[in-house]
Amino acid sequence: MDNEKERFERFLHNNMPEEPFDPDKVLAAACGDMPNYQPSERFKKGMEKLLRQSKKQERIRRAKNFFLGKGVARFAVAMSLMLCTVLVVQANNGAIFDLFFQTHQSHTGIQLTEQIRQELLADKLNGVDIPVYFPRYLPEGYTITDVKVFSQKITFQLTKDSYFISISQCALNEYNGKIGVDSEGAPLEKLTVNGQEAFYKVKEDALCLYFFDNYNYYKIIGNSLSKKEIIRIAESLEMVVGF
Repeated sequence: MDNEKERFERFLHNNMPEEPFDPDKVLAAACGDMPNYQPSERFKKGMEKLLRQSKKQERIRRAKNFFLGKGVARFAVAMSLMLCTVLVVQANNGAIFDLFFQTHQSHTGIQLTEQIRQELLADKLNGVDIPVYFPRYLPEGYTITDVKVFSQKITFQLTKDSYFISISQCALNEYNGKIGVDSEGAPLEKLTVNGQEAFYKVKEDALCLYFFDNYNYYKIIGNSLSKKEIIRIAESLEMVVGF
């Protein structure tokens, strides 16, 4: 039995076709010549093995042709053209610096877990009787250095060396439902934060973002942030104390 199996495998190896084939077509041709022929299970398994080996050899052959032929050169040219297109578009939009610096800068922060946020705020929100929102995302290296709590307002001050971030929230109610946004000294750019209208400006080397939700008015100011970072901070605000 072992010798027969060895001869059969050697036959399959020595008769491996160079191109992939369809075993159903081979079987149909055989049945056409021998109408009463019924293949054995062993024959079927052998044909399936032969098919797998044929497909494997075809994949190897195509890979060799690609890397030894013109495939790599064509791929390199296509990637170069794609990169050049991206750079040209970004340059035309005046955002080439933002592409290489600010985009990277916006990914150097940390995503705070619920446990870390609770540890940061545990000793700073005692006695607070208003809902408090705090970001889940913060640029790396910043720590909370001050928290000011008023009856309807709370402000977090975060610092890193000589840099700062100030996050303020003020409750909206029937008395202060209309809060003005300071546009003096710098034009305001309209944005959207979490589906709500927002206003962004740069004044005296500080970035300012003002926005609202159904309950609060928020103001975020920072002197070492990118536009993408300050928006990401705003979009990650979540309630940490509720009533």
